[in-house]
Amino acid sequence: MEFDVAIGGDTGTGGGDDTDGSDSGGSGAPGVVYAGDRIGTITAFDLDTGDRRLRFPFRPRTMPGPIVGPRTVAGGSRDGGAYDLLAADGTEFPLAGNPVESGVSPVCLDSSDLDAVDSGTTSPDAASSEESTQDASEPSGESSTGERDSTSERSETLLGGGAGGSLFRVRTVDYGESPQTPLPPTSTPTATAGPDEPTRTPTPHIDFPEPETVWERRLDVTIRSPITYADGLAYFGTGDGIAAVDPRDGRLRWRFDLEASVPGAPAVRQARVFAVTRDGRVVSVKRDSDTTDLSSGEIDWEESLATTFLSGPAVDDGAVFVADEAGQVTAFGTDGAERFQEDVGGAVSGGPSVTATRVFVGTEGGELLALDRADGSIAWRSSATGPIRGAPAVAGESEGDRTVFVGDHEGTLSAFDTTDGDRRWQADLGQWVDAPPAVGHGAVFVADQTGQVYAVVGDS
Repeated sequence: MEFDVAIGGDTGTGGGDDTDGSDSGGSGAPGVVYAGDRIGTITAFDLDTGDRRLRFPFRPRTMPGPIVGPRTVAGGSRDGGAYDLLAADGTEFPLAGNPVESGVSPVCLDSSDLDAVDSGTTSPDAASSEESTQDASEPSGESSTGERDSTSERSETLLGGGAGGSLFRVRTVDYGESPQTPLPPTSTPTATAGPDEPTRTPTPHIDFPEPETVWERRLDVTIRSPITYADGLAYFGTGDGIAAVDPRDGRLRWRFDLEASVPGAPAVRQARVFAVTRDGRVVSVKRDSDTTDLSSGEIDWEESLATTFLSGPAVDDGAVFVADEAGQVTAFGTDGAERFQEDVGGAVSGGPSVTATRVFVGTEGGELLALDRADGSIAWRSSATGPIRGAPAVAGESEGDRTVFVGDHEGTLSAFDTTDGDRRWQADLGQWVDAPPAVGHGAVFVADQTGQVYAVVGDS
């Protein structure tokens, strides 16, 4: 461990969510030694016995988790911008991004996403409402160099950004026709994911060009959530509502004021945008996609739950599910009618994950719970090794053969049977895993608080 040490003296710190012992040591009392490590934690030890008296993390409570693309695994970097890794072996690509802005969770786009975007013109209001690295008069689809968007017909690009309002899209991988050569089962992640046997998949032809920045922009908004893609636009929560940009050129296409920060990724279904606000509201906004008015739309319905949300809603098959810091899991119909509300006994930071029959949440108390999707009754609860601060990830082809994965604050990744909550396996990663895991390419991908990304392959 790399650290600096101070003995006695006034540190100006105290408390923290990992304190133990009867004396916090925050006053810098004689007989206490303080060590700061390279990952942002101050630890206090008794000078005579070496017993730990306090541990104070100067790190965020939650972190952006990785997302899985067709060939790569990417995520927002706390140090700024984004990272992008080849799923097969962890090869890292250099990417764009503002080094002084904390990165948000990006979205991975391939050629089919971009081909589906309507080729209509951009609103003049959008061009004037932002500071851009390209001239506002450039035609939609041109890069900052004036070249047409040269994204390959078969390629993978990453749309990322920073909390201060920077956005960028980078082409990372080109791939050609697959020779359909099967791979034997392996104990490591493979280059692509297959629907039935994720470690036995076709071998693609992949080219790794120098990552190409298609465009970079700075918007006059603060980005407060992961980025999500739907219906040809990239949506995200802002410091005062919701916004959406055109992924082809980064121009702002829509912005809706909710007079409150939106900390979780919005969910989009049939021209309605569902979001939660930090002051406890669940909101459905109708967006008029036929107009170029930046602020078009109206609130369809909203409900106030008098609590705090740290993550976005899950919307599936006509239902909206939310989980909050008060430990309540609530379900609404997409028409706003409440279906159930259940107290799970601990704060939920990471939000719910939903299947056809279950709703999964992890709590600050270190429990993973499965709720019946129909009425919210608790089907089972199991214990992790520490507080769970990221949303669970569910993988598997059928309800009876699925696994739910969670990381926890003690640095453990655990896998549970979705049917009864039995633990299938766990992996000790050593550092706090407060980001949600992601599943694909025959592996579970997680990021810890130090910025390390892991690809974990466990027993089924």
